[in-house]
Amino acid sequence: MKALIPRPKLTYANVVATLALFMALGGSAYAATTLPAKSVGTNQLKGSAVTRAKIKNSSVTTSKVAAEAVTTEKLGSSAVTSTKLGDGAVLTGKISKAAITAEKLADEAVGTGQLGRGAVTTAKLADGAVATGQLGGEAVTGAKLGVEAVTAAKLAEKSVTADKLADSPYTLETSISAPVGFSQHAIDCPGGTRMLSGGILNSDRELALLASWPDNENQWGVAVYNNSGSPINYSMAVNCLQ
Repeated sequence: MKALIPRPKLTYANVVATLALFMALGGSAYAATTLPAKSVGTNQLKGSAVTRAKIKNSSVTTSKVAAEAVTTEKLGSSAVTSTKLGDGAVLTGKISKAAITAEKLADEAVGTGQLGRGAVTTAKLADGAVATGQLGGEAVTGAKLGVEAVTAAKLAEKSVTADKLADSPYTLETSISAPVGFSQHAIDCPGGTRMLSGGILNSDRELALLASWPDNENQWGVAVYNNSGSPINYSMAVNCLQ
């Protein structure tokens, strides 16, 4: 005769344990499928609940970011680089004062092509910021210098030598005796120089200047008429460029 195995009786503890198991296994699926749209916001999320590892690529775009939601305090070091910025994304209106300093600029990052007209003024240059070693050939011309921009007090000792001085004009004079009536006369600049202009410096009332002209690159000529009845001495001059 087989022995009868007693059937276990349901107890309160067994029922509670079984219900807890079903809730643990199916609760998350239930919550995900029954939560209404937009029912979970920032107030329902714990601190650090959303990390980069939990965000899909391209799931956060500019249209999903509120105005001023991203500030400098929320950005990590080197989070924004030039490769992450679109063309024209950064304008002067978006840059705060003193945000860009020399220490933050790479070598040769700013060239003449990136500077607007009048962008660099003397008020924006620190003392000693521009030295002769930083100037290209013929970078500084007379047209770029203001009135009294260069004075003796601003020049270093022996900084100006003869080889650094531009060619300067000078005047040659000569005394000529004009005979009675019509005559022509000329005065020359020395070889190796260039004639600029010429003419009569002073003359007698009886000596009329008929014409004055450059004969060639080194000579100036005049035509006069002596109406006095005797020779008249007068001065003729020519301006030459050394």
